[in-house]
Amino acid sequence: MRAPGERPHVGPRRPESRRRTRPVTELESLAMTASGSTRWEYLTAPLLIHNTKAILDNFGRDGWELVTVTTTGQPGAEQLVAYFKRPLEG
Repeated sequence: MRAPGERPHVGPRRPESRRRTRPVTELESLAMTASGSTRWEYLTAPLLIHNTKAILDNFGRDGWELVTVTTTGQPGAEQLVAYFKRPLEG
């Protein structure tokens, strides 16, 4: 059953494991904390195409989990930006 105003889905649905996710907002993070879930801290970092593996490996060693990579900037001068998260200590 659809919620009022919700558009009907057209076409095949992606399997749950292939659905896109988005970074959790600070407000959502606080709400999860109130319910006893993990608190997270976030980091964004530019990615250099010629050194991507080394950059991601370095953040991984520091406990950061890659959430997503996106582009930013103007067309033709786009920059890759990585978004990371890790459990907040304390």
